Amino acid sequence: ADIPKWSPPKRAYVYHKVRKGETLSIIALKYRTSVQNIIQANNISKKHFIQSGKKLKIPVAGGRAPKLLAKGTATLHNGKYAVRKGDSLYLIARNFSTTTKELCRLNNLSSTRLHVGQKLKITKEKSQERYYVKNGDNPSQIARKYNMSLSQLLRINNLSINCSIHPGQVLVVSE
Repeated sequence: ADIPKWSPPKRAYVYHKVRKGETLSIIALKYRTSVQNIIQANNISKKHFIQSGKKLKIPVAGGRAPKLLAKGTATLHNGKYAVRKGDSLYLIARNFSTTTKELCRLNNLSSTRLHVGQKLKITKEKSQERYYVKNGDNPSQIARKYNMSLSQLLRINNLSINCSIHPGQVLVVSE
């Protein structure tokens, strides 16, 4: 009988565009891989740091992309979210269009470490809709998209008329 020769699982890759403030550790957590795997896949020297806007190749074993929380798939009960296996503060924040910093503040967390079943407060004000700035966005364009005046957008985000915004920045787009 012909027995097929064993070979290690195929490596597949997904691509991730680095956002301002992201680190290799955050990205590794998001895709459930190691910093070392990302460094090797992208030939990053230890002295080299990643820059916002750079595209990274993220290795995933077995040819399958990792399971990420899809935006809007998690549910709240009385304004709280129950942490599930595989969740990270980053993924939960992304799912609910907020930031890890905001979740830490709302829940008095001193670290981003979570445990299954832990209840997290998600929002204080449900009326505040947030927008993540993308490459090429400008304040006027964002204000138009959300049917608000430029001055209103600038005021609620404490920005000046001459401000510059950057990809990954979070803006409040409703009052």
